[in-house]
Amino acid sequence: MPENGDQMTENGVVLQGDGLTKQFRSGDLVVDALRGVDITIKRGEIVAIIGPSGSGKSTLMGILGGLDSLTEGRLEVGGVDVTSMGENQLAEIRNAYIGFVFQQFNLMPTLTAVENVALPIQFASTRKFNPRERATELLTTFGLQDRLKNRPSQLSGGEQQRVAIARALANDPPLLLCDEPTGALDTENGNLVLDTLFQAQAKLGTAVIIVTHDPRVAERANRTLVMTDGRFGPAG
Repeated sequence: MPENGDQMTENGVVLQGDGLTKQFRSGDLVVDALRGVDITIKRGEIVAIIGPSGSGKSTLMGILGGLDSLTEGRLEVGGVDVTSMGENQLAEIRNAYIGFVFQQFNLMPTLTAVENVALPIQFASTRKFNPRERATELLTTFGLQDRLKNRPSQLSGGEQQRVAIARALANDPPLLLCDEPTGALDTENGNLVLDTLFQAQAKLGTAVIIVTHDPRVAERANRTLVMTDGRFGPAG
């Protein structure tokens, strides 16, 4: 697999999906969750994906993150064709190339903030960073230098989500996938989390895809993609 510096094509593309199709079958019933979606994400851009519930947003995120398989289509991450990869190879791609941020923070409750962020580095097949140094650097960048030794229960919701973002960035992935990252937060903490995501884009050059119902995200994103019935339509 390519090293981090080679994780994109010459035109800066970190993710390319062509004709992404996903069908779910239950007996004779076939549900078309994705209907030939094309998507291109370049390094350092923030893309918001919006649309009604059931439009296919979460299915698309699962496909882009290598958490689900395609029925048809082709997906490249960092210039690597991941369409037919096995689970072990996909796990390596996810760890090196893709960071995940969810609505629920999913932090390890018994670990401190710095230990949570260091965790993905310790599991990396090729370790690029000193785990504690990298975790401390990211948390400091996001204004959490006084929370390094705090466990999740000792942090506010906004602080927990910022720790989760730092953890997602621990291995310096070129792509961050965020599923409703402000959904469980009040306005003030939601704004802090958005600021953190845009800070990651500006300082680290990370491309960020955000599935959201939050209009603040769409207002600040470089692009907004509107999903309806498993397809992208014109922006509203």
